[in-house]
Amino acid sequence: MKDVETRRKVPAAVIAMICVSFIGIIQLLLVTGAYQVDSGTVRKMAPFLYNPFRKMMGEHPSTRPQSAESQASSGETGIETVTGIKPEDLSIEIKTEGSVPAIVVPEETNTLIPASEPEKPLPLDSDKPVG
Repeated sequence: MKDVETRRKVPAAVIAMICVSFIGIIQLLLVTGAYQVDSGTVRKMAPFLYNPFRKMMGEHPSTRPQSAESQASSGETGIETVTGIKPEDLSIEIKTEGSVPAIVVPEETNTLIPASEPEKPLPLDSDKPVG
């Protein structure tokens, strides 16, 4: 009987595990967009969670991408920022008008369609049978 181990459940641990699971599920729903909470609601209900909430949702100023002004001051263009390729390093040959044959577009001729007069209905006293 000395080899038998018994474990007891600690109620505080069970409650803590349930709370952590609940918070994790709510965060997963918020990140995937299935459940939405306004940042104003978070500011009113839990002001101490306002800045972490904004960082998690990408609304905090530290998580915003660089603005055009800061890119202009750093000298980087949008292409260089995204791809890492400097446009000055690319060698692109642009053909001039003399090297490419010109495409001749035929002029459109206006065709006249004569307007015909509508057919007049036959009078009722005609000799032709109806039907």
